[in-house]
Amino acid sequence: MQVAIQDSETPLAAKPEMELIAKYGGPVPRYTSYPTALQFHAGVGAATVEGWLGSLRDAGEASVYLHMAYCKSLCLYCGCNMKVTNKPETITAYVDVLIDEMRRTAALLPERLKVGAIHLGGGTPSYVPMKDLRRVFAVLNELFDVTDSAEISMEIDPRQLAEGMPALLGELGFNRASLGIQDTNDVVQQVIRRVQPQEMNVRAVSQLRTAGVQDINVDLLYGLPMQTRATMRQTVADMMELKPSRIALFGYAHVPWMKKHQAVLENHELPDAEARLAIFNTAVEELTKAGYVAVGIDHFCLPTDPMAIAAKDGELKRNFMGYTTDAAPVLLGFGASAISQYRQGYAQNITAPAEYLDAMTRKGLPIARGVAVSEGDVARRGVIEQLLCGMRAEGRDLDDLLVQRERLEAMIGDGLAEWQGERLCVTEKGRPFARAVAACFDAYLGKGASTMGRHSKGV
Repeated sequence: MQVAIQDSETPLAAKPEMELIAKYGGPVPRYTSYPTALQFHAGVGAATVEGWLGSLRDAGEASVYLHMAYCKSLCLYCGCNMKVTNKPETITAYVDVLIDEMRRTAALLPERLKVGAIHLGGGTPSYVPMKDLRRVFAVLNELFDVTDSAEISMEIDPRQLAEGMPALLGELGFNRASLGIQDTNDVVQQVIRRVQPQEMNVRAVSQLRTAGVQDINVDLLYGLPMQTRATMRQTVADMMELKPSRIALFGYAHVPWMKKHQAVLENHELPDAEARLAIFNTAVEELTKAGYVAVGIDHFCLPTDPMAIAAKDGELKRNFMGYTTDAAPVLLGFGASAISQYRQGYAQNITAPAEYLDAMTRKGLPIARGVAVSEGDVARRGVIEQLLCGMRAEGRDLDDLLVQRERLEAMIGDGLAEWQGERLCVTEKGRPFARAVAACFDAYLGKGASTMGRHSKGV
């Protein structure tokens, strides 16, 4: 049974917390890279990346990301790079080009790479025709040495999971699936145009596990229109029926200046800052009671999950997929908008699928922009990653890398962070503000193209 939208409970967010949100909860990067994508520029193009690829000798294990750019329908909260199509042949033509890009990239490598992780994102990877998915993995195994222990994962829309797809994923070696669920309340689902009954989620998880895809992640959103503490409580209860090993609890990023379709959601009641925090706190409370442990700023895992273990051991990492146990220094991204990571820097493909396809009719790689990293960037990236992954950073150079000293001192005064010798720690009170703490080490924030208004809310 769905819970009612009315929620007369007293908000969990106390007034002091609201004052902190007013001070520190404004737009701030998500820091899935540093420098962030706003520092990418056209000066890093195909020629630069070809040189980076040519230097990949004795690189160890690399990771591969495949961006499947198409969906069957548009969800109004969506901030992803995608296009809607109802034509399977459109996806097949895209896969043809993505495979071509993979071959062009592999031809530039000085030696055959080992691959220890493969992730399919989008868009809706589970919407890709099964024959095309088979082709992609045949080429992956042709071009790279995929290790026996590789984590192979896919983002799945349970509404677009064809009969036979779970079995195919098991056959291809997938061992983790990430289900986009967002919210299970029918009113919220109607507003965001993603109607997905809980029965559909249960069926998808059952089919995947039967096929051998045992590790299940789910993605939830807080801050959606019409959400309340009660709807979130019911959503978490529904997740317990699925028993996922990981739950990502992302704050909805309302950026209609970038994603115009999101403006439609303003016709409904979007939770204000106080309500967002109350909804988030409710989810944390319910997940903790259910035995999940907090990992980073927005993930919750069963204590036995590799991500929870990595966080406990100080080995958790962060990249363009968010939190990860993948420590590979090289990430090869294929498809429209895909971002690759090298020791020397980052590079992003042309974003729009049509323009990406057009670029691939010519020679070379479809690189749009990127950024080379300096020694200072690498040092600051390490501090930011430590803060977001382990809620602490240490080292004698922290003081030298600090950019916003007065702001950090204010946060310490408000109990969000503290110094423990040469270690800077985010307090439990400050966990929701960890991105704001990390931003104190960002040398680019507020300069040039990196304006605060282009980022999502920090809380």
